[in-house]
Amino acid sequence: MSSQLHLPPELLDKIVEFVDKPADLRSLALSARIFHSIIFPHHIKNREIRAYARDARVWERLLKHPCRASYVRVLEIIPETVGLTCGKPPAILNAYSRILGAQLLGLALPLMTNLRRFIWEDSTLGNRTLDTVIQAINNSPMQLQELSLNGLDWSGFYGDLRFPPSMVPFSVCFSLT
Repeated sequence: MSSQLHLPPELLDKIVEFVDKPADLRSLALSARIFHSIIFPHHIKNREIRAYARDARVWERLLKHPCRASYVRVLEIIPETVGLTCGKPPAILNAYSRILGAQLLGLALPLMTNLRRFIWEDSTLGNRTLDTVIQAINNSPMQLQELSLNGLDWSGFYGDLRFPPSMVPFSVCFSLT
């Protein structure tokens, strides 16, 4: 392992990019201080993201640092009903976030070039947001292996879901409501 410590940090960063699972990242970080300094906080924080589609803060952070977006392997869009307290929407979802968040998600998705799993669990967003997301998937070089679109209302949706040959084969799960 000591011979790897003399490699440039950029090369070590590329090596770390091949590790998908957060548990494996933690193990690698424990093997040498140089790996720890590369893995924490950016790789470990961005490997798996669970967020609201309209949470502009998450997507702004990834747009501001595109290399961190490339660290994302699993993206799960959670329903806005998760985290509700007394029927109120989560505090982070103010009016600004609600308008801008879904648009920023569409811009951030193509930067997630190493995305393996994309799980959409939010049925509260409209077809316009879904169309933006599908267009982003269609126009990106991501390496999807699993796409799960659950709980969406497909009525009235006229978007076109096509995938380039580089993305096939991967599993697609649709749940119609």
